[in-house]
Amino acid sequence: MFLDARARHYWDEGGNLMARYTKLLDLPCDAWDIFFVYGPAARWDSPQPPKPAFLMHQLGPSVPGPRLDGAQLAAEALHQLPQAATR
Repeated sequence: MFLDARARHYWDEGGNLMARYTKLLDLPCDAWDIFFVYGPAARWDSPQPPKPAFLMHQLGPSVPGPRLDGAQLAAEALHQLPQAATR
């Protein structure tokens, strides 16, 4: 549970969202332990999720993309904030 009011936690009972992200990102395994950053223009206007502007994961070496680095993930998220604040 997150105590910060800006954070949200949702439970994906049955793995439906996980399956959508696995397909969207063309992953060789289930999409879990993946961290997404979206830009301010991202919208979920269809049954499929939007592609993230940036992602990091903890899925292992067979999955392309950067492995989780908290500092780098935070920097990318902060990079998106000024753009969002001007909307």
